[in-house]
Amino acid sequence: MKKSEFLSMKEDQNSSSLLDILMNTGKIKIKEAASEDDIIMAGRMRYDIYIEKQGKRYTDANNELKLLIDDLDSQSCILFGYYNENIVATLRVSSGTNKNVLDHFNKYFNASKAVNVFGGDSVYFLSRLVSNLSPLTGKVTYRLFEYVYASLRMKGGRVVILHTVPSLVNYFKAIGFQQAWGEFVCSAAGVQIPMIMAFDNVERLCKIKSPLRRIASQFSHCEEAQKCIDREFIIF
Repeated sequence: MKKSEFLSMKEDQNSSSLLDILMNTGKIKIKEAASEDDIIMAGRMRYDIYIEKQGKRYTDANNELKLLIDDLDSQSCILFGYYNENIVATLRVSSGTNKNVLDHFNKYFNASKAVNVFGGDSVYFLSRLVSNLSPLTGKVTYRLFEYVYASLRMKGGRVVILHTVPSLVNYFKAIGFQQAWGEFVCSAAGVQIPMIMAFDNVERLCKIKSPLRRIASQFSHCEEAQKCIDREFIIF
């Protein structure tokens, strides 16, 4: 997904300015993949962290080239978080309107239910979050999530879904995600916990002191998606 497609529905000029600020403020910068070389760069970082440092075994990894990429990369938006011009984190954002994306996540949990309830153009999936685990990574990762939040709110995104290892559940809860569906086992990454978040429930993000609250407070509040999530998806 190219930048022009990912950010094609900006609300107004102030929203555009907000994205500009999030992308380039101080020592932290956010960039979107714009070429095949950028996708390869993300794949190399994933391989380095997931496989060489964490010892995970991905059957789709290219061990000869030390790459971890898949078909969704060319159909999604890949983001990079920089600190002092050095990449320290990367994240993939995929739209619920893409059948291939749904087919991928449906292998692990009923992702189609969210699309059926909220509509594909309101649902997005986050995956392949990788960081180099340096002390600075936390600030850069939060900036990535701020950028994703603002970008998707401008596109009408209401619900965001990801899955993570049990040790990171509390981290994502602090951002605003809630556990949903049931856990599953991934052959490469072990036990995974699906999580879901209503992006437009601004009051909740402020109440839990989410790191997104500063950005969220600049957008309109709505509780409809949250009520549906609580009724249909939340298990904890």
